[in-house]
Amino acid sequence: MKVPVSAEYLTSAGKTDFVERSAAVDSLGPARDWGVVLHGEIGRAAEYQAGVFEGDGRASDGRGETTAAGRLVLKPARWLDLGGSFSVGDVAADPAGPDLDPEPKGLGGRSATGFRFFPPLFVDGRRVRWGADARVQSGPLSVWGEYLQAREERLGQGPTFEDLPDVRGDGWSVSATWLLTGDTKRRTIRPRRPVFGGPGAIELAARYEQLRFDDVRNEGFESAGSRAKNVRPAGYRAAWGGLSWWPSSFLRFMGDVVVERYDDELRAPEPGKKGDYVSLLARVQLHLP
Repeated sequence: MKVPVSAEYLTSAGKTDFVERSAAVDSLGPARDWGVVLHGEIGRAAEYQAGVFEGDGRASDGRGETTAAGRLVLKPARWLDLGGSFSVGDVAADPAGPDLDPEPKGLGGRSATGFRFFPPLFVDGRRVRWGADARVQSGPLSVWGEYLQAREERLGQGPTFEDLPDVRGDGWSVSATWLLTGDTKRRTIRPRRPVFGGPGAIELAARYEQLRFDDVRNEGFESAGSRAKNVRPAGYRAAWGGLSWWPSSFLRFMGDVVVERYDDELRAPEPGKKGDYVSLLARVQLHLP
């Protein structure tokens, strides 16, 4: 099941506003793992999830060990949701020594179009995530913002097995959607006037996001090495525009344009060129009744 961190990750891929989730969610957030979760509602005022998991990403090479996670969503008004998430667990580094080839288990930075601009570092110790999100939704309009941070210890991961400063990733995104056809924005869009009786439902969407990695001290010479004491920072920004069309409640066509920029020109898709990188994304969804 999904480890309950990040509102966007907990949203089904078939219900998201864009073809891809934000880079912060894919890079910093957990994934699915085996576990036990307690969840429920407190009237109409709140929803909660709390659980313990075997790890924080069953299929990930950087999978952590036993992880505890929780999420709380407050609903002070019908049109407003305020959420917070938290997870904590340990990561055990591969053994290092002669004739051994350990793999780094840190979190890496990957853009929404799949380019890795920050490779994983060697980490060992505590991995902590926390996030906050807010959604305003009324009629055909919706505005959503989310912040997510992950921090990892690097105990004994220096070139001579000394402790290194923690590495930290910070990401956020803000998006807005508008159903041009006047339909009500909800989890599942059901056009008031499907094709052959109207235009279906048409929605415009826009999003801006940022993601950045660095260590917490920034002392000494910057390096891009996987055991660097002072990690060379790397950042990513992207602006999105999207269009969705539901001819009926069972069919959806999506198209996005994304413009990406990278803070470190040496870690860009074309070395020496920070941006702009323009990509077109499309998806067709068929929902079975």
